Amino acid sequence: MDENTHALLRIHLETRYSLSCYIRVWIGRTVWIADSQEGFKRGSKATRRFKIIFGIRSDL
Repeated sequence: MDENTHALLRIHLETRYSLSCYIRVWIGRTVWIADSQEGFKRGSKATRRFKIIFGIRSDL
């Protein structure tokens, strides 16, 4: 691979990279998810829990 092709491939990969921060909160059977890219979601799970999770997600 020549230098120009390598540079174009690197630029293409850099533009496809995305970073997202999120928080998930479980109270009872309900989970609330706030994501910096996908917004706010609410769902339910089969088990009862109390948890709070902070995270960072990257997609290549």
